[in-house]
Amino acid sequence: MVLLIVKLAGQLAKLLIKQSLRKFRRPPNRNPDKDIAKVQLASSFVEQFTGPAVQRLGETTKRNLKYRIVIIWIGQRYHLLNITLQSKLLGFRKPIEVKSLTEDEAMRLGNKILGESFIYAITAAFVLYEYTKSSKKEQIKEEHSRFEIAKLQRKTHEYGLVNELQETEIKELRRKMFQLEDKNTSLGSKLFSSLKS
Repeated sequence: MVLLIVKLAGQLAKLLIKQSLRKFRRPPNRNPDKDIAKVQLASSFVEQFTGPAVQRLGETTKRNLKYRIVIIWIGQRYHLLNITLQSKLLGFRKPIEVKSLTEDEAMRLGNKILGESFIYAITAAFVLYEYTKSSKKEQIKEEHSRFEIAKLQRKTHEYGLVNELQETEIKELRRKMFQLEDKNTSLGSKLFSSLKS
């Protein structure tokens, strides 16, 4: 019985060590090359299917006046920001007067920025989805290991109670055995003394 409790305690210790090590290293069955391939495949998939959507947005700018104004504004602001940052990085101390882009160039630049933002948003959503999915799997694994630990602790406690009960029964049986031996010895001595006389 004691061996069983020691065995269960060993299993519990192994499970606790596994759980703590799982936090510090990647699981051995995961192949990082496959993960990279999946990411590359997903990014090419996103680029392939968002390209037509970005083209359609560009066509919409030509037809819709409000959308065209917004895209031109985005293109002009990006151009202004880009030129200003470049001049500061190159070390120009005086602010440079930035020439505005033509409407076609601003539309082209605004559509490019909007398309890149669209692709980035879809890719970020995909990464966020994968992260939440993997964190849910981790959470399920942790819950399972907690359940296993609780089950092993409960079994250890039950076996400990059974062990205590058996120890008290063994003590009681030993006490009765000694009492019977004493009675047997006293009966034997009485019998022996009566036979002598």
